Amino acid sequence: MKTLNFILVLTLFALFASIFSLQKLNLKYSEPFFLMGFRMFISGLILILYSILSKNIRAIKIKKIHIKFFIYLAIYNIYLNSIFEIWGLENMISSKVCLIYSTSPFITAIISFLILNEKLNIRKSIGIIIGLFGLMPIIYFKSRIENLTLNLSLPEISVILAVISSVLGWIYLKKIIKLGYSFIIANGISMFLGGTLILFHSFVFGENWNILPVKDWSYFIPLTI
Repeated sequence: MKTLNFILVLTLFALFASIFSLQKLNLKYSEPFFLMGFRMFISGLILILYSILSKNIRAIKIKKIHIKFFIYLAIYNIYLNSIFEIWGLENMISSKVCLIYSTSPFITAIISFLILNEKLNIRKSIGIIIGLFGLMPIIYFKSRIENLTLNLSLPEISVILAVISSVLGWIYLKKIIKLGYSFIIANGISMFLGGTLILFHSFVFGENWNILPVKDWSYFIPLTI
């Protein structure tokens, strides 16, 4: 059983790491912001349609008082996270982006302590210390674009901001789940809204929208899926 769990965890991390490599490859065939917006918009639409077809229209009924939490989730976990991540990935190697994302657990612990007033036990404290030491090779491993601030490059800072945005988004996701909404609906609506914002961002900030900002659909579609 322990061996199976180890294999499953190893497979999960391998799949997680492959996402960044595939996105990096897909940047050759599409504009970066459009790539993220398209992925999120379509994914959100599929999840919403699935919820409606498998249950009913009431599955996506949201109380007015709760709408703001879905908006916050869409902004932090989808829009800001995707914008910062893809810009950083465009200017860094994918393995380094994955390495920075691996610091999510200790960043989550810090934010939970500061925002949610959750206490840090000994294990969490040790984990944070290990995570900080894990950042050291990132700091000294140079990217293409450098910034003197703390010896971190702008792409590195961008990916770190993506991680922070993701963590803040998960806090709102946790709150939405506690309010009684399903995980699928929460992700579906946030992906749909966030994807729409990213596509708007792509159009407004000058990406090549000559018909659609995709250079080769035969590569773009399978890599996006």
